[in-house]
Amino acid sequence: MKKNIKTLFQALPFVAASLTLSQKADGQAIKKDHKVKMEIENPNTAYLTFQPGDMGIGFGYSRKITPQLGTYAFASRGNYKFNGGSYIKDHNAFGLGGLVRLRENGDGSQGFLSGGVSYHTYGEKFYKPGELNEDAFNPFSMDLGAGVEWNHWGVGINFDITKSQGQINLRHSF
Repeated sequence: MKKNIKTLFQALPFVAASLTLSQKADGQAIKKDHKVKMEIENPNTAYLTFQPGDMGIGFGYSRKITPQLGTYAFASRGNYKFNGGSYIKDHNAFGLGGLVRLRENGDGSQGFLSGGVSYHTYGEKFYKPGELNEDAFNPFSMDLGAGVEWNHWGVGINFDITKSQGQINLRHSF
């Protein structure tokens, strides 16, 4: 547990840097020794998440730093229920990562790719020995995702490649 907390604190400077960059980028770009206001259309996106594996729900936020690059953060909570009465209560997941926006299509839609890290906590667990892989309880994991946005609305998927579980999200940009 102490090792997990230490690792979490080591990740905090990256979170702070990400948020600082997103605040500074809301604004300004340097061009020939003077400041020019950089217009980023709909820089904020809020989204709801659903995880079929643990029937978890959550929320997320992403922010465009430039028209092509952005950051995201999400939090979710769910409960696993397995055949035979096994369960894992209170699965909490928190994630941070980056987005790369693809070229806008002719119809105004725009795709994106994402990647990041997640931190997981688990509450009460009940299962038979050997039924679950203990490596699945590692608190840190990596996820990759993709999605599309059009006319302020969008959908996306994230897949946690370490834990083999997915997340679907419904997005709204503003």
